[in-house]
Amino acid sequence: MEGRAMSRAAAGRPRVPHGVCALLVTAFALCLFPYWATAMAAGAQAVPVPIGERRDDPLRSMGSVMVEVTWSRKLAKRQAQIDRIERIMEERWRRYRSFGTVQRGSILNRGTSMPRRDIQHAGERLIPKLENYSMANLLKAATIYNLRRSVPEFRGHIIYRIKTLKVANHPIAFLGAGHSYAVGRIRIVGADGTTILDRKVTINLNENVHATYPYKGPGLVFFDTEADRRVGPLLARFVERSLEAAWPDRRDEIIGPVFIRVAGPGEQIVSP
Repeated sequence: MEGRAMSRAAAGRPRVPHGVCALLVTAFALCLFPYWATAMAAGAQAVPVPIGERRDDPLRSMGSVMVEVTWSRKLAKRQAQIDRIERIMEERWRRYRSFGTVQRGSILNRGTSMPRRDIQHAGERLIPKLENYSMANLLKAATIYNLRRSVPEFRGHIIYRIKTLKVANHPIAFLGAGHSYAVGRIRIVGADGTTILDRKVTINLNENVHATYPYKGPGLVFFDTEADRRVGPLLARFVERSLEAAWPDRRDEIIGPVFIRVAGPGEQIVSP
């Protein structure tokens, strides 16, 4: 009885023609196609490319070049802490186009700040994904960025050993010093096993490269307020001097930090 009652109820419902069902399925598929195509395209972009090709993310363009970074024992112990503080400051810039700065002085001084929306900071150029931001990745990305410009034919292994890293007014007291400098070593080995360079590198960070705003060149842009507050400019200079030692005939194509002023005279970086 119950089965016949259900059959009569089902028989009383209006049936949708098969042709209409097919049309509905087709329409639904067409609606989803743009999203599917976008996802497939995004997946295709994730494939690594050779070093000679242009790519927004240098870390994903390493190809057959291996870059290794090691630290002294004291630096290695504090690496995670330094990376965390640097990532916080980097996030402030990317989110607010400011390093958590405060203005001191008159409103007229504040009015001298320049637009920041159209500035591509070195951190954004070298490491587009914030979660990948670290000291080691800065060294790697700056190296690949310069090799693509200056020695695109290079294949081999580059090893950085950073022994001392001091940033004059860094929020982490361990890094503090009277001035910013770095001491380390670079070793470059070609794909055939030949040692191209094995040398100690010592650099001091001086703001000797300034650019006027707006700057659209290939240099790694930092702000003058970062010169003695963050590790990025110092590491970029270390890479620049190291590669210049290996390929002195390509000095014109090897670039380091470029400092620009985009703030009023009373602006200071606030520590995390």
